[in-house]
Amino acid sequence: MAAESWTRADIRAFQVAQTELLKWKFAICGVVGAAGFGFLTERPQGSVLALAVLPWIAWYADALYRDWDLRIGTLTAFIRAKGTESHEYESFLMDEPPAHNFWMLGGVALALPTGAICTAIGVVGTLGLLGKLQEVWAVPSMHWMAWASLVVSGLGALVASLLISLFHCVVYNRMNTRAKELKNAREQLNDKGSARA
Repeated sequence: MAAESWTRADIRAFQVAQTELLKWKFAICGVVGAAGFGFLTERPQGSVLALAVLPWIAWYADALYRDWDLRIGTLTAFIRAKGTESHEYESFLMDEPPAHNFWMLGGVALALPTGAICTAIGVVGTLGLLGKLQEVWAVPSMHWMAWASLVVSGLGALVASLLISLFHCVVYNRMNTRAKELKNAREQLNDKGSARA
């Protein structure tokens, strides 16, 4: 099997894995959230603390998704750098920046639920600390540290999620810049070779 065909197969495998990961992210977050909010239990005191792990579940899935996205980008950069005829699609994506805006929705769809989960858990913890949560939600009386753990978990995962997104953008931009430089250098070498002939 040629290097390019197994590389393309790896890209497809990573894309399938990303789709499966998102399905599991929503399923697991739904189950843990339901348990934390007492939909699956009789609201024991520990179920609220299940909410503390929820932002980190979402963050982990996002971090793994972003890692696979960078691997896909690396594989496509490799295909572009080889300069074969079958890299026209990758070159089109590289040469036409507006095409990348179509995938911005995917990044928003990945980050928005995680941001919402982190914010919601932080708000639940804050309301619990202020004693306002018992007015709207029949939760047992809990120590202030339990509520503080929700605030810290929500804010910590939100900051970690933002850092992962920033890191992803920086690395992806560097990767694209390097791929463009390699493409330009290859074209210059081809032009010099054509001029000599």
